[in-house]
Amino acid sequence: MKSAGRPPDSSGTASACLWRGARAGFTLLEVMIAIAVLGIALIALMALQHQDLQSVIRGQEISRAAMLAQAVMTQAEMERFPPLGRSAGNFDQLYPRRYTNFRWTREVTPSAMFPDLRKVEILIIYGPHFGRTYDVVEFLHNPMPQIATPQGAAPQNPAVQGNPGGGALPVD
Repeated sequence: MKSAGRPPDSSGTASACLWRGARAGFTLLEVMIAIAVLGIALIALMALQHQDLQSVIRGQEISRAAMLAQAVMTQAEMERFPPLGRSAGNFDQLYPRRYTNFRWTREVTPSAMFPDLRKVEILIIYGPHFGRTYDVVEFLHNPMPQIATPQGAAPQNPAVQGNPGGGALPVD
């Protein structure tokens, strides 16, 4: 005779199989712990996905800023020897309604050592609340030849000073 508190024997009766099947499963507490661990893992994966998307967006913005900075620098290069000073604007004229979150400034300064060089600095301002920047610096050489002067005097630049002889400047 079998007692109620003892496990059944392995005789293969139906009641013995049912009792073994009930012990082979998970308890409610084990299932809840497993779901909690999976939930935490999924939250961590979602946070990584968000960071990946933010990195892709930042990369796209930097690429656009670099392309736009090069476009503004190309305009300065086409001027050959841009005038001194600061200018600023947006990209509505070049690209209507495409780059509304991008602005540019261009600052042209003379070189302290070489009168025929100018430093051109392009600054692209972009991002949320225009909080990010990208800049490009280039030195442009004056295509006009310098006029030789007596020793001790500063060299004269005909492009800046005008042509004192009134005639045309030689072109190579």
